[in-house]
Amino acid sequence: MRLHQSLISVALVSLALNMAHAVTSTDPEDGARLYAAVDNRLNVSAEANVPLATVRTRLLAEDKVVAAAYYDTLSILSTVNRCSTFFGGPAAAVDIFNRMIGLVEKDYFSAAIGMQMSGETVNFSNARTQSEFRLFDKVALNVNGPFYRKLSGDDARIGSFEPSTREARVLIFLHEMGHVVKGSDGKWLLPNDGDSEARSRRNSQIIEQVCGDEINGLRTSEAALSLARHLQAEAEMSGTTTPPEYELQN
Repeated sequence: MRLHQSLISVALVSLALNMAHAVTSTDPEDGARLYAAVDNRLNVSAEANVPLATVRTRLLAEDKVVAAAYYDTLSILSTVNRCSTFFGGPAAAVDIFNRMIGLVEKDYFSAAIGMQMSGETVNFSNARTQSEFRLFDKVALNVNGPFYRKLSGDDARIGSFEPSTREARVLIFLHEMGHVVKGSDGKWLLPNDGDSEARSRRNSQIIEQVCGDEINGLRTSEAALSLARHLQAEAEMSGTTTPPEYELQN
C-alpha cells in the first residue's frame, strides 16, 4: 500500500538513546507512574523530519477496516507523544509495528479474543533505533472477535472502548505491540496474556492508561485526519468503501 507524498508528511522525533525504552509494569495501579515516567521523557527530544514508512500486505490492500486501524495506529506511533515514547520513540515504534503488521492474517477463535500471537518467536535488535523486540510465528486477527464484531456485554469491551470501534481496534494493535517490545529492564513491556482473560484485561488497561489520550484524540488528530484522507482516496480509486467511522465530513 502506498502513501502519496502530496497527502501526508509526518514529522518523527528521535529521542535520546538512553530514553529509548519505557518502564515495564504488570499492575494497572502503576498506570499513573508509567504515565508520569513517559511524560518526563518527552522533555528530551530533537526534531527530525523523515518520511513515514509503511508496510504493504494483501490484507491491508483488501480489508479497509484493518487498513484504517493500521493508519490510525501509525498516526499515534509516528509522532512524539506519551504512547510512542512508551514503545521506544517514533522511529522504533513505527519500525516494530510495521514488522508485526506484516505478519497479520485472519483466523477464527472464540469471541473473547481480538488478536492472537502464537508459535515460535525470533528476537531482534535494531542498532539504528536502539530497540529490541520479538516477532511471533503466527499473528492473527479474530474474525469472530471484537476487532470486527459489535459484541454485547461489558466483557466485550476493549479497555473502556466498545468493541468494533475505531478506538478499540487501535488499542488491540497497541496491546499486541506491548508483547513484542522489550523495555530497558530487559522484560517485555507487557507480560504474556497466556490463557488468563484477567491478565489480558490488565494489559489492555496498562496500554490505555499510557496511550488513552492519543486514542481518544484520533477523531481530531491532524496526523490521523491526513491518513484518513489517504485511506478514503485509495478506497475511491479501488472502488471500495471506507468504514463509516473513518469517512470525512465535508
